[in-house]
Amino acid sequence: MNKKILTNNFEKKINDLKKKKKSIVMCHGVFDLIHIGHIQYFREAKRYGDILIVSVTSDMFVKKGINRPTFNIADRLIALSSLNYVDYVIESNND
Repeated sequence: MNKKILTNNFEKKINDLKKKKKSIVMCHGVFDLIHIGHIQYFREAKRYGDILIVSVTSDMFVKKGINRPTFNIADRLIALSSLNYVDYVIESNND
C-alpha cells in the first residue's frame, strides 16, 4: 500500500501533523496529464510549508470532454504520489 495516498485516515493524519507543529500546504486539481507546469506548481507550493498535500478531483466530477479524464483516479493518485515534492495525495469527492 502506498503510504502517501490518504483515504479514511485523512483527518487523523492532518491532526497528527498539526500536533507536530507542521505547516501544511494544499493544492487541488484534476492532474490528468501531469506536465512540467504541474511540477513547477508543486515545487513552488512546497516552499510555503513543511507538508504538501495534493487533492485530486474524482473521476465523476471531471468534465473536460469525451473520454476524460484520460487516467482514472487510482492512476492519477499513484502518479502524483511518486513525485518528490508531494507528501500526501487525497481524492476529492466534491464538485
